[in-house]
Amino acid sequence: MSDPIVPGFRWAGVAAGIRKRPGNPDLALLIADGAVTCAGIFTKSDAAAAPVLVSRAKAAGGAARAVLMNAGCANACTGALGMEAAERMAA
Repeated sequence: MSDPIVPGFRWAGVAAGIRKRPGNPDLALLIADGAVTCAGIFTKSDAAAAPVLVSRAKAAGGAARAVLMNAGCANACTGALGMEAAERMAA
């Protein structure tokens, strides 16, 4: 985790092997010391991926403590298993 440049927030990024090119950073975590106000802008697509649907619902609550972001994988078209995984990740 990083030293807090912004008081109350910490973050980390790693190369988790999600992207096709090994070694490129592709997973980031942002954590607040406590719940903070949040908002989000999401796709309007009817084919939104499970993580988008779960994140949209979480952001509607107006507060969050952490955000986990990936690059190189949309996690789309995963059906019920994708929704279950997204809900577990958000828990």
